[in-house]
Amino acid sequence: MRMLIPCCLMVGFLAPAAIFAADLRPQDLSARPIENVSISRADRAFLTDAAADLLWQKKAIEVGLQFLKSSISIEEANFALKTVQEIQEDLQELAKARDVALPLEGSLAAPRDFERLMNSRNGSFEREYGRYAQRSTSKLFERFREASTKSDDPEVRAFAIRHVRWVEATHHEAKGLPPAALGTAEGRP
Repeated sequence: MRMLIPCCLMVGFLAPAAIFAADLRPQDLSARPIENVSISRADRAFLTDAAADLLWQKKAIEVGLQFLKSSISIEEANFALKTVQEIQEDLQELAKARDVALPLEGSLAAPRDFERLMNSRNGSFEREYGRYAQRSTSKLFERFREASTKSDDPEVRAFAIRHVRWVEATHHEAKGLPPAALGTAEGRP
């Protein structure tokens, strides 16, 4: 008798679930956007991670401009700073349109390689700055390249496509290579 009651209860609970599952049609299982959620988790992660990376790059560039001695390094840093600021402006506009809260400068823990840059002195600063620029632009370039091909949201994908070539050019500059071919346009779009 003790086993009979739980078995009846289980059958009673499972029978309605089986009935409801049978009523589903293929069009009911489509991936429609959820009300009040305007962006996928992966796209939201791209926007917030890119914003954090851009904040640290901007901070490193500003510090680098104070301590760099080589005119070539200063020119590369100015190019990178201009690029980062323009991408940040577009990113903030997109985040506002998509209701995504971007991280603020004071709310982020400093990455280990940024701390290493800040702790370097004298001649090692320029070398550490070069290493930091290569690593951070490489990471940012990979983020933008992936988002430009795999993003679900068309506006996020357009943002990534629009800026991936400039992030790549900044990465090539940091590596000491000539900038990649940027098309016929001389200035930023």
